[in-house]
Amino acid sequence: MTFNPSAWIAEMDAQDPSTIVRNAEELKEKIDQFYNEYRKMAAVIEHIHTGVAISDPKQPDNPLIFVNPAFTEITQYTIEDVLGRNCRFMQGPETSVDTIKELRNAIQRREPVVVEILNHKKDGSIFWNELRISPVYDDDDELLYFIGLTTDVTERKENEKKMHFHANHDPLTRLPNRKYLMDTWEERVKEAHDALAVLFIDLNGFKSINDNLGHHVGDEVLQAVAHRLKAEAAQLNGFVARISGDEFVIAREAEQLTNGELMRVGKQVLQALVAPVTTSKGEVTPEACIGISTIMDADDHRSFERLIQEADAAMYRGKEEGGNQVFYFDESHETHK
Repeated sequence: MTFNPSAWIAEMDAQDPSTIVRNAEELKEKIDQFYNEYRKMAAVIEHIHTGVAISDPKQPDNPLIFVNPAFTEITQYTIEDVLGRNCRFMQGPETSVDTIKELRNAIQRREPVVVEILNHKKDGSIFWNELRISPVYDDDDELLYFIGLTTDVTERKENEKKMHFHANHDPLTRLPNRKYLMDTWEERVKEAHDALAVLFIDLNGFKSINDNLGHHVGDEVLQAVAHRLKAEAAQLNGFVARISGDEFVIAREAEQLTNGELMRVGKQVLQALVAPVTTSKGEVTPEACIGISTIMDADDHRSFERLIQEADAAMYRGKEEGGNQVFYFDESHETHK
């Protein structure tokens, strides 16, 4: 809505008195209409649940010159806390550097931008802010203000986080699942400088635990095994996932590791794994076999599934040997103890 009283006055100066009177009445009516509309807009801004903040780019550091009650309610800052300050004061160490850069670039280019940014409230708590910033220009294309709309979307972001976790983790052990391991496989190979070892771990006789002691005891054993594997993976700077009922995978960097060293790693994991587990029906001693396969250089393009198959083949050699064994699969497609 744009209204320029000065233009009306200049136009009336060139007219006769009767026309001036009539136009003056029209001018008053226009002014009244303008301010009525202004008051309506102000009332809307005051009462909407979206936080509204206006900054003045003509002043140094683009400070805030107006915030509505919803903004103060969302952020817990008072009007006195925020006026005269650039809104970056709500950013913190957790705020994404890339998001901040996106905001700054848009403001420098005087373009609209929409981001989801992690901000801090006055009490130090964090919230997800869906921030929409738009430049406001006058009729001469001169930049007047930036208007920012703040919406607290923390609940939605938390729900999205939970959904992502449930889609990518095993509900019993809370370890990453097969899907997550597959989705992040190329990233893990890259992080390992194209030298990655896969330890495929299978529990021996786990079905008999479920059949003889009950599934709740089997669950207790799985949770204990997962806890131990997570600790071992952390010591190895590796990653652990549960890929099926009683099967787990540890992936770790293998650069400059010999087959003998990989075998020692496997035996270390096995030793931790087969210690007795205290359950609601007494002690249960797990048994397991571990098969190892590796990618050792950038020219090795075997897929995740191929490596798992090879490690699985090595693991089954261990089962044939009677359990609690570690075997590795080498480049000649042979399994070795």
